[in-house]
Parts: sequence; structure tokens; C-alpha cells
Amino acid sequence: MFYKKSLFIFIFTSIVLNLNSKEFDNKWKKVDINMTYNLLNSNEEYIDIDSSFNNLLSNTIEVNNGIDKTDANLDFNNKQIKIINLNSLYESDNNSLLFQKQINANENFYNYSTKLINRFTYENLLFGVNTFKGINEEKDIVGFGGELAYNNYFKLDSKYYKEEEIDKINLNMEFNLANYAYFGINLNKEEDNKEYKITYSPYSILNVSYGYKDIGSNSIMLGFTFNYNENLFKQLNKEKKINQLKRYDFIDY
Repeated sequence: MFYKKSLFIFIFTSIVLNLNSKEFDNKWKKVDINMTYNLLNSNEEYIDIDSSFNNLLSNTIEVNNGIDKTDANLDFNNKQIKIINLNSLYESDNNSLLFQKQINANENFYNYSTKLINRFTYENLLFGVNTFKGINEEKDIVGFGGELAYNNYFKLDSKYYKEEEIDKINLNMEFNLANYAYFGINLNKEEDNKEYKITYSPYSILNVSYGYKDIGSNSIMLGFTFNYNENLFKQLNKEKKINQLKRYDFIDY
């Protein structure tokens, strides 16, 4: 049943992607016109298209196990569709084996990937490994990655992959230091070219970052993010947390 459901959605997506471009444009324009008309001239209750589409996909490709999940977005303005789905293959007290499928497409390109994810948990510690294969604008991609996180104090994710025989590495590290200060490192390497960015945030409203590229360019950036409707001193004392990595999170790359 699971494979039949998965096959159904991918056949559906393939049909959408292979429509004649002229007919495709006309269909999108027709939907845009109808939506505008309904918004301006109808007193009917607003329909959340994304939620309705998510419910349809959930009923089609998920197993009712409390773990499987799907997230989808229909962007009518940019004529774009994005679907990401996670299914559980095996579960134990401290171990999950997951299978993820993702597609992002519009009239000009499509990206598709599958990932096999194995995650282990021990109290507040999470460790994960994954392998993935996909297509990025007609370029084949294959690689593997790793994850390590401790509560909302530390998070690391990395991946090594080949794209058209070019070796690429991506590494991200995030820390919550003493007094809630935030520190982050991002490293990208493509063959002999390296690029990295270091971010430090002593307060939740202030970001200081330094970036460097092998081509000879570097930059220092200073950024502020604050709410005019909230007391400034309260914002200065607000805790800035890392987005905690959870056992059943999507891998969005």
C-alpha cells in the first residue's frame, strides 16, 4: 500500500511537469483569474489551498502511524510547487530509520531527491547519518551527510556530495554560549575553492558576521533585528535559541 501511494503522487507530479508549456501557462493564468474574482466578489469562507493540498497528500502517501508527515506549498504567483514527505521504515526506543522524498518544480526547472536517514537519540543527544541521491536542474547529485545535536545548545550538520563529478562539502555549526550568546560557522568547499562565514550574536537583536572567499573577497556585516512595539531592554535580555534538531525533522537540502 505504501509503495502504491508513493507511486501515485510521483506519477501525478510527473504529469504536471510534462504538460505542454503553452497549455501550462494558460491553466495557471486561469486559476489566477478565478482566485482574484472570488476574493473580490464572493462572501464565501476563505479556503486555505496549502492546507487542503497538504491534507490530500497526507491521506495519499502517509501511513497512519503518528510519525509520517508531509509538507507542501503551491505558489501560484511563481507557478511553483514544493512537496517534501517523510516516512518511517523502522522504529525502536532510541533509533529511527526514515525515508524522505522531496520535489521542487516550476515551469523552468525541477529538483528531486530521496534520502535514507538513520537517527539515534540518548537523553538530550541526537546523532544521525544519511545518504541521498537526486537531480538538481538536470545535474545528478549523490552523497552522504551527518548530524549531531545536544538539546538547543549545539547543532552540527554536514554533507559531502558529488555534482557532475565535482566534489563539494558543506558544514554548519551552531552554538549557544554563556549568557545565551549565539555563535555560528558555515563552511563550503568546492574542489580547491573555499568559502566560510562566521556569525556572532551577543544579543538576540544584534548579529555580527565575517565572510571570506578564496577568490580574494571578504566582508564584515553588522545587522539589527528588533521589534518597535516591544521594550528594547526586554529584547536585549531575550534568549536567542538554536532551532533544536528533532528526531523526525526534515532534511531540507
